[in-house]
Amino acid sequence: MGCNTKIQRKEVDDHLQSTTRLHLAFTCSTFQATTEKLDALQKQVEELKTSNCSLNAKVEAQKQEITDVNIALGEKLDIQKREWTAANSALASKVDAQKRELSSANSALRAQVDAQKREWSNANSALTSVVKAHKREWRAAKSELDSKVELQTKEIRRLTNETSPFVWKITGFNEVLRLAKEGTQKSIYNEFYTGKRGYKLKVRVDPDGDQSHRNRYLSAYVGIMKGHYDPILPWPFRQQVTFTVIDQQCDPSNRKNEVGILNTEQQIPGCFSGRPTSEENPELRGVRRLISHKVLFTGRYVEYDTLFLRVEVGPHD
Repeated sequence: MGCNTKIQRKEVDDHLQSTTRLHLAFTCSTFQATTEKLDALQKQVEELKTSNCSLNAKVEAQKQEITDVNIALGEKLDIQKREWTAANSALASKVDAQKRELSSANSALRAQVDAQKREWSNANSALTSVVKAHKREWRAAKSELDSKVELQTKEIRRLTNETSPFVWKITGFNEVLRLAKEGTQKSIYNEFYTGKRGYKLKVRVDPDGDQSHRNRYLSAYVGIMKGHYDPILPWPFRQQVTFTVIDQQCDPSNRKNEVGILNTEQQIPGCFSGRPTSEENPELRGVRRLISHKVLFTGRYVEYDTLFLRVEVGPHD
C-alpha cells in the first residue's frame, strides 16, 4: 500500500511538473508576445511623440505666422484708419465749404428773386395801366367804328331799297339761239343800273350754254362796270344776284319761273372784290345751267319768239 502511494505521488508530481512546465512555457510565450507588443507600442508611442513634436513645431510656426499676419494687418488697418480719418476730415472741410457756398448762393438767389418780384410788380402795375388805357382807347375806337358801321349799314340799306329789278326782253330768240349754236355769236350783252344811284352791271347770256354745256342749257352771267355813282357806293360788291327766266303763262299763279342765284361772297377775288379802275372788271360770274333747252321749249318761256330774263340785285339771304 505504501508502494502504491509512492507511485501515485510520483505520478502526481510528474503531472504537476509537466503541467508547471507547460504553464511556464505558455507564460513565457505570452510574456514574450506581450513584450513584443509593448515594444511595438513603445515604438508607436515614440513615433507619435516625434510626430507630435513635429506637429507642435508646425503649430508654433503657424502661430508665429498668424501673429506676424495679425501684426501686419493691424499696421495696415492703423494706416488705413489714419488715411480714412484724413480723408474724412478733408471731405468734412469740403462739405462745410460747399455749405457756405450754397448758403451764399441761396442768399444771392433770394435777393435776385426779391428784386425780380419787385420788378414784376412794377411791370405789372405799368402793364395794368397800359391795358386800362388801351381799353379806354379800344372802347372809344369801337364806339366810333360802331357809329361808322351803323352809318354804312343805313347807307347800304338805303341804296339797297333803291334797287329795282332789270328785265331784259330778248326778241328774235330763235335766231339768237341759232347763231349761238353755229358759233357766229355765242353771247349777247346788256347793261343796267341797279337803281337810280346804284351799281352799273353788265349782263351776258349764252343761249347755247358754255363750253361744257353746249346744246343743253342757257347760261347767264353778270359783271361789274364803272358807273357814275361808284364813289358813294360800298365796296367790295357783296350783293346777291338772282337770274329769273320768266314763265309767260297768262295766269301768274300758274307760272313756274326758272331761278338761278349767284352768291358773290363765294366768288374768287378780282371779279367782285373792288371798285373798277377801268371801264369794267374783266371777268364775269353767273349760273351756267340756268334753264335747260328741254324745259325752255316744252314750257311757255319763249312766246312770240321772245324770252324775258329778270336780274335782281339785293342783300344775301
